[in-house]
Amino acid sequence: MTKIIVAALYHFTKFSDHKKLKKPLSEICNNEGIKGSLLLAYEGINGTISGPRSGIDKVLKHIRSWPGCSDLVHKESFASEIPFKRMKVKLKKEIVTMGQPNIDPTLNVGNYIEPNEWNSLISQEDVVVIDTRNDYEVAIGSFDGAVDPETKSFGEFPEWWQKNKSKYHNKRVAMFCTGGIRCEKSTNFLLNEGVKDVYHLKGGILKYLEKFQNKIANGMVNALFLILAYQLNTALKKECIIYVMLVGCHFHQMILIEKNLKRVFHAIFVLIKMMMKEKSVSGSVSIKLS
Repeated sequence: MTKIIVAALYHFTKFSDHKKLKKPLSEICNNEGIKGSLLLAYEGINGTISGPRSGIDKVLKHIRSWPGCSDLVHKESFASEIPFKRMKVKLKKEIVTMGQPNIDPTLNVGNYIEPNEWNSLISQEDVVVIDTRNDYEVAIGSFDGAVDPETKSFGEFPEWWQKNKSKYHNKRVAMFCTGGIRCEKSTNFLLNEGVKDVYHLKGGILKYLEKFQNKIANGMVNALFLILAYQLNTALKKECIIYVMLVGCHFHQMILIEKNLKRVFHAIFVLIKMMMKEKSVSGSVSIKLS
């Protein structure tokens, strides 16, 4: 059986004409049997693709041949079958929507903190930890003591910060998200707002869990990856996402913690509604707890 590679990637760079990149990128993906979703905007590329090793390597080589993309970094996981039904390359205004015209992660971002240094940083009294993910993602679990902005979309973060920044004027700010892309923008935003000491978890929670997977309950990596994948319009299996979210309810003694079960079940309800709207999803919802 051929091992399927799932590659998640993002890269900020200023394309002179991102629209011209769409057709050749779509062609090489289709020619190599690659499926998934890639977003192109003037500010860079973001997405997740899957397929055989040879095809993934050719697509990544093609992207890295673009001006400003030679140092593109990607994350890989493996699957027994391709988890996507089709290949989509979409043109967008932003590769992750924040709605702030002056944001430019290519100029400056917060200090990258490696996973093995993260716990030490966030345990310091003068550091406030802010979770930049959406409310239904936070409901799965977060770092103990992290501030939850309770945003329904990343575009709501700037407004939340304006309303709450006075609470953190004497703090160093450490931020994290699922894979790192949102923190590229949120830390740039805070620096532009005059915050001097800004940090973010390099590679996000996914990279952190790769490092500490033996110390954290099984399933969290899958849960967070599925949430990330859903945001990229992945066709999810209903029973799988509900299972991993229910697993997330039992992290009460782990570094990643969620005590508010009401919000967990709200997240399940929201995701079910979202998935039911997808054309690829039909029928009843089953829950597997094996």
